Amino acid sequence: MGTPVYRGFQNSGNRLELKRRPDIFISHSSADKEFVEKLSHALTKVGVDVWLDEWEMEVGDSLHRSLGVALEESRFVGLVISPRFLGSDWCMEELSQALSRERRQGAKVILPLMYEKVTAPAFIEDRLYVDFSTEFFKGVAELSRIVHGLNKASFMRAVAKRDLGNIAEVWEALEECGWDLESVFDPDDIKALKQRLDELRIPYEFEENGSIALTDDVIIKYGKKLEGLHVYQIMSEFLAHRERVKEGKRGRRLK
Repeated sequence: MGTPVYRGFQNSGNRLELKRRPDIFISHSSADKEFVEKLSHALTKVGVDVWLDEWEMEVGDSLHRSLGVALEESRFVGLVISPRFLGSDWCMEELSQALSRERRQGAKVILPLMYEKVTAPAFIEDRLYVDFSTEFFKGVAELSRIVHGLNKASFMRAVAKRDLGNIAEVWEALEECGWDLESVFDPDDIKALKQRLDELRIPYEFEENGSIALTDDVIIKYGKKLEGLHVYQIMSEFLAHRERVKEGKRGRRLK
């Protein structure tokens, strides 16, 4: 995951850079913000580190410079395709930068995300895209699979067993393909989170599975300080979901 503990930017000499390397930069029209926020929250719940301007930028940041840096340093660039996207000069500028980066690096960077059906523009007419126009959670699952590098054949078998009508079913499909706590968090993630909690003087405990646990009292007391700790947020979602799945299985056995 690349230790996504810190949001925002830092200066390295005369160069502005991110404090981490996000999984995906979401390029979108501001008119599609409601969908983009829904998508970003869903992706966060399945361990995808999203760079979204309103989550990252502070008062005084240069919009043009900040977006340019984030687009260059995120692993993927997701293009939320809609009529508004295609009609936005700003989006076309981000697209141009993403295409230049892709050619320069010789690797797949751009992930087209079809929010609303449109006549395929030239830049994606020969590319496969993730379709969000009819089945939102299926799109979330497919995009998460790509970002996490999960086997496509295994994923298709897992999806065929489910309706994918909610985020819990997306979790289960991804877990069946091998996505788990260990594949989302590496030792550097845990080390960086521990270091940050120590810096903030926030008390914590280690779980048997190697993750970090905070009591409800600590979460209430230090809630504001915890808001920027992206790894912790994802870990909390993961562990909470796992407990819900366990409870569900126990309930089914009792029946």
